[in-house]
Amino acid sequence: MINNDRLKRDIERYSSLLRSSFNAKLSNGDSSYNNAIGFKLQADKLILWLNEPSETILNADFKATIEQIITTVLFPAWTVLHSTSGLNLIARKNEPIESARALVFPLHYGLYKRIVVNSHEDTNLVENNQGLVGIQLMEGKNYFPSRTPHVGIMASTRSGKSTFIAYFLKNCKSYSELAVKRGAYDDHANPLIIIDPKLDANLSKFAKRENAEYIYPNFSANTNSFIETTNSTLKEVIDLMHSRADYLKNNPNVKFKDVFLAIDEALAITSGMSSKSKSAYMAQLDQLLLMSAALQIHVLVSSQSFMINQAISSFGRLQLGLRILLTKKVTKENAQYLFSDLDDKTINSLVLDQDNYGSLGIGIATEGAEVYPFKAPYINF
Repeated sequence: MINNDRLKRDIERYSSLLRSSFNAKLSNGDSSYNNAIGFKLQADKLILWLNEPSETILNADFKATIEQIITTVLFPAWTVLHSTSGLNLIARKNEPIESARALVFPLHYGLYKRIVVNSHEDTNLVENNQGLVGIQLMEGKNYFPSRTPHVGIMASTRSGKSTFIAYFLKNCKSYSELAVKRGAYDDHANPLIIIDPKLDANLSKFAKRENAEYIYPNFSANTNSFIETTNSTLKEVIDLMHSRADYLKNNPNVKFKDVFLAIDEALAITSGMSSKSKSAYMAQLDQLLLMSAALQIHVLVSSQSFMINQAISSFGRLQLGLRILLTKKVTKENAQYLFSDLDDKTINSLVLDQDNYGSLGIGIATEGAEVYPFKAPYINF
């Protein structure tokens, strides 16, 4: 909950600081002090406008300059949510034509904080004002599977990925069970299907504990055996999708039990495939990513890289709604696959603030046009 008295004080204090900072940092002489620039700081956004005629051009470079200034000046009272959608212009109604348009910079009041999980049995489901159930990612940030069905996670070794995925899937299972309790049609599909080519110890234990369908390689057997099993598993999920579509024809209002297919270390899966098996794998994954969401089937893909036609196709990558990059430092190289719209200026403006839980599980995330700093839950057991 926001403390309104504190928010009011912060708006007053930081508005004064912003005014001074704009005066000092804008190089062409335009400033709020001489009334060339006006702005209004609110809990969830900064609205900034030019009083025309002005020496300043309201373009992407100006937006990037303002974003760089406010990212540090407003810290730690606000977190800037970096927009990748170009100029976010709004009309200022009932204002003179000289200042009738403004840039909007989305903000989060305060810093995003990790949640702490103290038990294997802990889940963090939330419900918003519209009755949508979601999964808490951080304090003040939730993921709603019904809105954003598919997920992509990119992370390097020892980044905290496996621990986060286990937390995430535990909550996905609880989300599915709650949906059934609230009337979703239960066709007895396993809510969790995990494909793990590296037999990760954490995921293996998690899958056993949660009775998930767990697909992993037998390292003493032929490599093709795991590849065939992986493709067969995708085919089974596609068959489930088709059977649900048939049921939906006669029951148009039905909502099904949610099923989550998690593919870990996707790059390791495709690296050992023949061209024929890889083509079948990519085609089936694309089909699921495109068609399964309306039938409450969700896909999570994690990998150390999302190079086109390696871990996933370019088409499949476009279907990933929630995208998370776990890294201690965001660069153009590691952001280019899931965050291709980030330019160098925006990357240099990103603040990955540290907390008392170390550097594991930190990075950035997006569910659309806004990129925000991410801190995975701290698992305290």
